[in-house]
Amino acid sequence: MNPASPTPAEAAQWIAGHLAAHPRATDTAEGIRRWWLAPRHGEVAEEIVDQALAELERRGVVTRRSIGSRVIYGAAAASRGGGAGGEG
Repeated sequence: MNPASPTPAEAAQWIAGHLAAHPRATDTAEGIRRWWLAPRHGEVAEEIVDQALAELERRGVVTRRSIGSRVIYGAAAASRGGGAGGEG
């Protein structure tokens, strides 16, 4: 267990930073936790990532879309680009 758990605001900042560097990146909340955050920031609790994504969505930084039963998150600006290709 990580003794210094990040706040939702910190996780949101890290997610926004990842999207700034990789604007076409998309993933599920679990993928964001495992592949975007863990390598640089260690384990981040699922609830923290969910709260961070909800806040980023409220602020218009990320969008979410459902594909079957999965919810995929990505940069809001990338969703306006037309949808060719998608994985950054």
